[in-house]
Amino acid sequence: MKKILSVLFILSFTAYCCQKETNQRLEVSQRYEDGKKKTLHKYSGKGEFEKLVEIVTYNKAGQIIEVKNLAAQTKKMMWWHKNGEIRWEEFYQDGEPLGEGNRGSRVRAI
Repeated sequence: MKKILSVLFILSFTAYCCQKETNQRLEVSQRYEDGKKKTLHKYSGKGEFEKLVEIVTYNKAGQIIEVKNLAAQTKKMMWWHKNGEIRWEEFYQDGEPLGEGNRGSRVRAI
């Protein structure tokens, strides 16, 4: 019985200590007419220290088409095939495309 109580205590203590309190809040700021989310805002911090850190935009099919990280000033844009596979992705830093040409880095789906 002592062993079981010891194990339970250790597990409970470990679970309590390992809990990561996240100061993130998610808010759907826009929806399509059918109720699906269009824009999701991610906030970090609490109270007066809360700030918007990321904006995620979805298409009508529910696929992510743009992720803006406001803290790192990066942006990722995605285009999709009708079959649901990624057609290509483009990456930007400080408003400038990363990679070759004006279209940014293209990553073709397999």
